[in-house]
Amino acid sequence: NRSAWMLDTQNPEKIIKPAVFDQGSITAVRFDDRNRLWVSTRDNQAQLIDLDTMKRVESVAPQTGKLAWVFNYFVDPIYRICPKPGEFYRIVAHLSAAPDKQEMDVDLSSLSDAQDPWQPLWTGLLFMGGTLFVACLIFQYSDF
Repeated sequence: NRSAWMLDTQNPEKIIKPAVFDQGSITAVRFDDRNRLWVSTRDNQAQLIDLDTMKRVESVAPQTGKLAWVFNYFVDPIYRICPKPGEFYRIVAHLSAAPDKQEMDVDLSSLSDAQDPWQPLWTGLLFMGGTLFVACLIFQYSDF
């Protein structure tokens, strides 16, 4: 789920969630030789977590230019809002999956990126609502 969780091997009941900014967008983690954890978030940011205190020590990111700003604040939100009819198969697969099927052995190599199966429906409805709102504004203020 693109989040970082740590299991204490001395106390298996204790699961720790490190103080990582952007939990939910983690792409990689790595332990170093000085008892610290490097966490990569998004596509170009890294954070250093001290495992003794579980606090963030340092955050490193390159300076972004205008192109990255345009992508992060315009292109990516537009892509997320626009409907993706080719992804409606996820809703059908989710509804047709047997809920009582439980596997005892978990093969981590076969796990896919967990995504919300309802996302294509919500983004499609949001896009239609936004389009309808803009159309109503145009008809309201236009002189036909």
